[in-house]
Amino acid sequence: MLIMWSQMVPRPPGLIQFKALKTSARPPGLKVVLLARVKNGTRHDFIPVEIRNARPVEIEDATTYYLRYTQNGKRRTEAVGADLHRAFVAYQNRELNHTTTNLALSPIAELSSTGESGRMKIAHAVAVYLQNLSDNIKTGERSKDTEQGYKNAVESFCDNCGVVYMEQITGDVLRQHKLFSV
Repeated sequence: MLIMWSQMVPRPPGLIQFKALKTSARPPGLKVVLLARVKNGTRHDFIPVEIRNARPVEIEDATTYYLRYTQNGKRRTEAVGADLHRAFVAYQNRELNHTTTNLALSPIAELSSTGESGRMKIAHAVAVYLQNLSDNIKTGERSKDTEQGYKNAVESFCDNCGVVYMEQITGDVLRQHKLFSV
């Protein structure tokens, strides 16, 4: 019979004893995996992409990249394209979305909600940014004064930049807005 030290020493009255909880960096079901589809003879295999120093390690002969994650209790696999760097950005966005959902914050708006033309409107990007900023204030990462200053800046740009879509923003547009707001 093994006697623990805590059993031998009487506890003073009123002392609260806390049990250590086993914790992991990520709760089960919230893991996002970046997979590479690799041709192996006559079939294709899915191989997890290694992330080293915050960069994906390229897998030789990879044809397409996928994300695998759990959403609403169901395992999902989502194709994210043949370009490793774009796939890694999609991986980071999906992982961030899962993390914010786990922290009971509102999920990040999907970048694919751009409308019929597939182009993202500046007004939509501003709305997403302000929602994320609001969540950062709730978690204490930003101050309320910061929110008001950033909100004024992005709304002024949205209202007065003279373009509608994100890909229309150029250096000239930014310079003109800078001169306008002085």
